[in-house]
Amino acid sequence: MENICFADSWEQYFQRFSLTTFDDFYRHCGTSTVGRNTRRSVQKFTLGDDANRKVFFVKKFHNPQLKDKISAVYNYGWPASQARVEWDNAWYLLNNGIGTYKPVCMGECSLMGVERDSFVVTEELESVCLVDFVIEKWRLLECSMHEKIIVAAAKLVRAVHEMGVSLPDLYLWHFFINPDRPDKKNQLSIIDLHRMRQKGLNRRGKIKQLGRLYWSMSSDYFDQEEKELLIGAYIDGNSSFDRKDSMRIIRRCSAELDTKRTLSNYYRYSKV
Repeated sequence: MENICFADSWEQYFQRFSLTTFDDFYRHCGTSTVGRNTRRSVQKFTLGDDANRKVFFVKKFHNPQLKDKISAVYNYGWPASQARVEWDNAWYLLNNGIGTYKPVCMGECSLMGVERDSFVVTEELESVCLVDFVIEKWRLLECSMHEKIIVAAAKLVRAVHEMGVSLPDLYLWHFFINPDRPDKKNQLSIIDLHRMRQKGLNRRGKIKQLGRLYWSMSSDYFDQEEKELLIGAYIDGNSSFDRKDSMRIIRRCSAELDTKRTLSNYYRYSKV
């Protein structure tokens, strides 16, 4: 069984380019691959010419992992596709004033109620991956700009957490920033939402996720004071967090990630 849905007037737009069915998007869309593993891939494609040119990304899911299927059931109470999860999560954040990508189309293919494949199409953000921005511009910026961006990231995470939203993949490379106006209010967005949970995050979970973000701030670009500024901007004014206890959990989380991953790998390649 196949299902496809569009946001706003996007169905008419895609019809102009003969993109109407599940296969049109899943099998034939995407001219360049910007990310891939055995379960999902992200491809970029362009429609229209000159002033009417638009750039999109299509994220395709195939035979998702059991833990992701269980997470979907936890969120919905029934087996939802990974694309449906990402689609709903993006709109949930947007409707609550949190910056993320704008989903324009979503499709699902299931067999006897079990997801086989799914996809979600998003319009290109007018921003760049924060890691790319850091690699290219961080050392050229004044310290005051560093502080503004770090504080903005902390406040974005805190706002998401105060909604009860869980972001297990909270790493710097999942933040996007306007490269021309990094000091602009609400300049940060967050992406990669298929493991996001809309409810059920406790205090310890918040700190552990903050620890993942702390770990992802490479010491090649961020000094210790800047990393602790992130924590302070998140915790300050919130009596439910003890700074000393929070830092202990954060450092433990960071040390555990060091045993499992090589942080420099995430700063080696451009993220799109």
